[in-house]
Amino acid sequence: MKAGTYFVGDLCYVAEDGTQFNWCDVYRTTVSGHNVLSGEMKLPNGVYFAMYTTLYGDGCYNSNTNDEFPVDSGSIGCIELAYLDMFVVKEAITNGLGVIVEFENDFETGSDGEGNITIGHVVICTGDLDEDEDDDDYSWDEDEDEDEDDYSWDEDEDGDDD
Repeated sequence: MKAGTYFVGDLCYVAEDGTQFNWCDVYRTTVSGHNVLSGEMKLPNGVYFAMYTTLYGDGCYNSNTNDEFPVDSGSIGCIELAYLDMFVVKEAITNGLGVIVEFENDFETGSDGEGNITIGHVVICTGDLDEDEDDDDYSWDEDEDEDEDDYSWDEDEDGDDD
């Protein structure tokens, strides 16, 4: 992507009807049948942007820059501010829905297929933070309970045992 000042985040928060970057054009460019395309793309009007799907869809993801990125479209990307309505951008930034990043040089974007989305020096982790964790291990270690009775209650609502 070319050097410049970009919005980085879920692009659905800054796409606006009646502007050079509207969600209908983004949808037509990024959706092919049942597949959502990822990468650097160009809208029919010549606007370049990058967009990559997250590994786990919607949620809130952290980056190496200590920023959080809320996601409602299942994707994170970047677009140069020149193509956006600045009122919409200001509202998105004020609400913590993305960040503005100045790239002094041309930069690369990409996704490693394991949930890490790279936009220049910004790396957003949308996958597993700790690969050693076993997500299928839902066992309860009873030795960790301070008092097992803390999690029980009487079925009799009036408190007596009859």
